[in-house]
Formats: sequence, C-alpha cells, structure tokens
Amino acid sequence: MGKLNVQKAFFNFIKNPIILTSIFCAIYIYSNQESIQSKRVFSSGLNRSTIEVLQGTIVSNPVKQKNQYKVTFAPSTVWNKKGYSSSCKGTLTAFIPANFVEQWYPGKLFTDSKTAEKLKSDMKAPVENGCTATLYGTFSKKNDFFAVAVKTAPFKNSLPGKIHSLRAKCRLHFKRLMFAWGEAGGLLLALISGSREYTNDELAESFKNAGLSHIMALSGMHLSLFSGIAGFLGKKTKNRKLSMLLRFSFITLFVWFAGFSPSLFRAFLCSMLTLAASFSTAEQPKPLRILACAYLIHICLRPLDSFSPAFILSYGALSGIFVAGEFIQPVLSRNLPSEISGNLASSIGAQFFTSPYTISVFKVFVPSCTFATLIISPFVTVFMYLGIACIFTALLIPFLTQPFSAIIGALYGIIKILVVFFSKLPAVHL
Repeated sequence: MGKLNVQKAFFNFIKNPIILTSIFCAIYIYSNQESIQSKRVFSSGLNRSTIEVLQGTIVSNPVKQKNQYKVTFAPSTVWNKKGYSSSCKGTLTAFIPANFVEQWYPGKLFTDSKTAEKLKSDMKAPVENGCTATLYGTFSKKNDFFAVAVKTAPFKNSLPGKIHSLRAKCRLHFKRLMFAWGEAGGLLLALISGSREYTNDELAESFKNAGLSHIMALSGMHLSLFSGIAGFLGKKTKNRKLSMLLRFSFITLFVWFAGFSPSLFRAFLCSMLTLAASFSTAEQPKPLRILACAYLIHICLRPLDSFSPAFILSYGALSGIFVAGEFIQPVLSRNLPSEISGNLASSIGAQFFTSPYTISVFKVFVPSCTFATLIISPFVTVFMYLGIACIFTALLIPFLTQPFSAIIGALYGIIKILVVFFSKLPAVHL
C-alpha cells in the first residue's frame, strides 16, 4: 500500500505543468549559460582594459570579503586613461576597499585622523543600495572592477532617493545597536540584515566547516519568522484580511531592509504566492508547485541570479525538502515520530539535492551537516525571536540594552559551542 502511494505521488509530481515547465527552463538556462549571461553583462564603447573610472549606481548590499567589499555596480559613464568618456550599459561586480565602506560603521575607525578627514570629504553617503558613486581602479582578467579609491554623492532628492536614504540610515542605526551587543549582536546582525562586518571570524569559519552556511544566508527561515510574528498579531485582531495585510507588510519591510539577495528574493516570491493563494478561495497549492512558480517568475525578473551559488542552493535545498516530504517522510514515519521523521526527511532531502553542487564547486562534502542542522536550527530560531524582542524593548526602553545584551549573549554562547563542535567533525575533501 505504501509503495502504491509513493508511485501515485511520483506520477502527480511528473504530470504537473508548472513543475515540468520549471524543469525544462532550468535545463535550457544551464545549457545556454553564456548566451543568457551576455545579455546583461557590462559593455561600453571603450576598451575595458583602458578604463580607469566608473560612474554609476550601487545596486546591491555591500558584502565583506576579507579586506574588501563586494557590490553589484551599474555604471552609466566610464573614462579611460586618456580621459575619453563613453556611456555604457549592464552591471558588473566591483570590489571596494574596506576603509571606504567601514568609515561609516561603529567600531571600524581604523584610519588616522588625516585619512579619516579625507574619506569624510569624499564619502557623502554610505555605500548602500541606491548610492551614486564614482570608482577609480582597473578591471581584472575576470572582468571584475577593483577600486582603489571611491567617492559617493548624497542620495538624490527624489522619492526613490529618499527611500534609499531612509533604508541606509535604518541599517546604520541597526548596526550601531548590534555593535553594542558584542559578538551576539554581530551574529544577530548577520541573521537579520545579511551584514557580517561584526560576525566573529572563528564562528563564521565554523559555520562554513560544519556545512551550516545556509543558516547564515538570508532565506525562507528568516522571512517566515517575521511572517509568524505578523500572523500572531493578526490572530489577535480576529480579522482575516487585516492578518493578511500584516503578513504582507512585515514581509515586505523585512526584504526592503535586508535587500533582495537571490535566496531572500526566492523566499519573498514564495511568501507572496502563498499569501495570494490564501487570500483567494482557490484550493491551497502544494509547496513544490509554489516553488516552481516562484522559480519561473524569478528567472524572468532576474535571470542573472540563476548562476549564483545562493540561488542554486536555495532552490535546490527547498526542492529537496518538498520532494522529501512526498517520498522520504512516509518511509521514515513508520519507525519514527512524525515530528522527528519530518525534520530528518527535510534535512536528508536538502542535502541530497544540494550535495552534487557543493561537491563540484567547493570540493567538500560534510556528512554531519544533516544532524547539525537538526540540532542547531532550533537554537538559531529562538535566538532570532529573542533578539527581535530585545531590540524592540531596547528601542523603547534604552537603559535595558545592556541587560538584554547579557541574555542573548548566553544563548549565543550555546550556539557557538555547538557550531564549533560540529565544525571539528571530519569532512570529505575532494
């Protein structure tokens, strides 16, 4: 009987048009990678090797990588060594020295007073999404632009410019609050905003070695947390439409604040589709169909995301979780309690779907990450809920900042011990 149910689920999975379409689109995209990527790659009328100055807009959050920050840059004008200029199109990856970005951040004033004064005169706005900037540097052989100097202009006095300015100020204020909470604040900052400037280096490396990098990446787990808070508040109102509106508002505000990374944009699309289905009177679609629909919308709106590791791992892990729920969990539930079998099946499915990619790209396989995820994820979820509660309370009653810092610090210590422990378990290096 169990075998017949599995076979029936398999045929229902295969014949669904949305799932089939997403599979065919994925095959087409990854077999025509160069032609798709070339459509939005940076191009100008000047030889790339001679270009020394780019002027344009930063269109992503800055992501720290050692002593530099990686951003996606959309140049509008470029200049070469001889002073000739040209208009241009497309986007590129730029690397900005840390001192230009971090001179806005608390606890990062590592330059001397003369250099700091020069930076202050050049940096009229923080390096954030929507910032207008001029980059001075050269292109690498991989066509990335490495800046040696940067100048930013104030945000534009328009509605989009004011929105970008408000977002930048909110993120800076949040970083100042998290900096006051030490290492625990650094982890909470990374989990809520995606900024890892204050994350303990040892802990970040331990997350990576334990195969738990997906916990640090902004995704559905983080979005569902805010959706859950909105749902709780919505139930108190006993108004279905108001509950839906609260969910939509909380999700939208979080994504606006954190930024549209590939994995978070996937989670946003899935949440919006789920809310739309719940708001209508139609039958609630299965999660895998929601994911397939989100994938089709995602590749239409942001096709270049298809080639980022975050995109591939995000969709791969969630596909594995949903497929595991259809095929693996029924087998495990015969001998295990439903809650344990569900979590274990999800972890196995996610690892099974993502391991081929991680092995081929990162040349490492971490067998223990399935069990590490099962144990550490609940602690991280509680840490985030507690952290958010502490943030709102501290903003309303500032003198409670230090006591709350001690509370989340204790939970942070437990998470750190567990992550470091799992990071020391053997991994298979290829």
